[in-house]
Amino acid sequence: MKKINILPLVEKEVDYSLLITQVRKGGGIAVSMLVYIILFAVICVIGLIKPLLSLPLVGILFILPGIDNSGTIYQNGRAVENNAKNRLPLLIIGIFVTLFGICGSLSMYDKSIAGFAAKIVLALMIVTIASITIGRLIYLIVLSAAALGRKNSCTCPVPYEHDDYAPDGTNIYKYYYEGECYHFMDHDGSIFAESTGLDNTIMIDPDSPERYYLKSVFGHYCKSLWQFIVKLIMIVLFTSPVWGAFLLKFILGRGRQW
Repeated sequence: MKKINILPLVEKEVDYSLLITQVRKGGGIAVSMLVYIILFAVICVIGLIKPLLSLPLVGILFILPGIDNSGTIYQNGRAVENNAKNRLPLLIIGIFVTLFGICGSLSMYDKSIAGFAAKIVLALMIVTIASITIGRLIYLIVLSAAALGRKNSCTCPVPYEHDDYAPDGTNIYKYYYEGECYHFMDHDGSIFAESTGLDNTIMIDPDSPERYYLKSVFGHYCKSLWQFIVKLIMIVLFTSPVWGAFLLKFILGRGRQW
């Protein structure tokens, strides 16, 4: 039975031409720090005069990091690739803050239109946040299950060594098994000597030598899942006065109908 591989596999040959293409693609644009400083100064000035008018600019201040590919992004204390997917949360926050700011600005001229627009934006925000939260939870569950499965199937320790650098400076490692050479890359700089009895030892699947397991590479998925669940529980607890009031109101309303 062929095994489904959600996690990365090693390669016998590294395609450097493909790596160069991937490095050159790079999504997003580079935003100068001077732009952030000027925008922040403008927000401060407008905020002193008309606070509501400064709110859309605050949203733009979030949107810029959402499209800026020049910095470093950290998730759960780990440096991750600065791509569109990892910048998406900031971009979404910025868009909704901007929309709420526009609604607030409209309220200075027409409160009914502003109120209607604010309800639509709020509904969209709730649906978006709920969708992202559920998607993230499913994503972490799938990766955690895949990491545990990979760990259980990779039972053969093999020494690995540094081989080369990718065009973007990423370390490329290699190991040998039954006369074949296999390569894998350290995209986020997380690989270190594993405590498996030998320095620089990688665990591989003897039935599929291209499947490997390193705790420093795949071990954080279960930890991230647990941290995510804890955060959800804390958010639910801290917001309980809000949703609890709505729930109580709904129950009392249904009780009167009965």
